[in-house]
Amino acid sequence: MTEYIFYREDGTTCEVTKEQWSWVAQYLDGTSLCQFGEDGRFHQFREINQANLGSFLMVHETAPPLVLHWIPGMKLIHFYRHMRLEVGTPNEMQIQLYCFGYECAAYKVILVIMPDGGVVVTNDVDSISIGR
Repeated sequence: MTEYIFYREDGTTCEVTKEQWSWVAQYLDGTSLCQFGEDGRFHQFREINQANLGSFLMVHETAPPLVLHWIPGMKLIHFYRHMRLEVGTPNEMQIQLYCFGYECAAYKVILVIMPDGGVVVTNDVDSISIGR
């Protein structure tokens, strides 16, 4: 697995492993910023210049990218949600949901990438339940 360098605010660094899904910010001028950069650096979400954003992609090594065409004036959203399933049993597991979207004063749209690669569109990630 390839390791990437994460630069903390306090100046220290640590190595992080590439996620199953990661983001790419594509700018209006044709440049892009990747969460896991080709330079070996882990880029933070706050580094994205939303004023010049053209599209926001969630990419995977084997699945087609999920593309959010950017609407100027919106606020970009990206976060993870961790869920535990079958708690207290031998089959207990933790899963990670990849959440991204946008919000404005009137509404919020969040796309949630599920463990099977499917996508749920919601405005409330906490309303999603996963059963086995």
